[in-house]
Amino acid sequence: MKHCPWDDATLQSKVQALIDKWLQILGLQNWNVVLEIVGELDGAMQLSRVPSYRKVLLSVRNQNEHELEFSEAVMERNVVHELVHLLVDPIRSLMAHEFERDGLIWMRYHNAEETTVDELTSLILR
Repeated sequence: MKHCPWDDATLQSKVQALIDKWLQILGLQNWNVVLEIVGELDGAMQLSRVPSYRKVLLSVRNQNEHELEFSEAVMERNVVHELVHLLVDPIRSLMAHEFERDGLIWMRYHNAEETTVDELTSLILR
């Protein structure tokens, strides 16, 4: 596996700076985003909700198994994408309480959320 171009401490510093920047821009300063650098993950970055009000864990993988570009621009897009999920969190919370996570409606909702978050991220970064 190929590591990204930065060691864990540098990557953590770069991602934290992006989180701080984009929380302000997106009006999400009332969220507490805890950052962790990991070796394995299903994707480059992943948000996990924790059982606390407006607190999430952002896991960032410091490996690039597909040898894809992991530049600062890609990193910033990934951070914005993950933070945009927080903008739709009230809808996600409602859906999570109403539907089983392995059910058809939940899967359709999840796909629609990812598409919407991708489109909003592209719009924000124009």
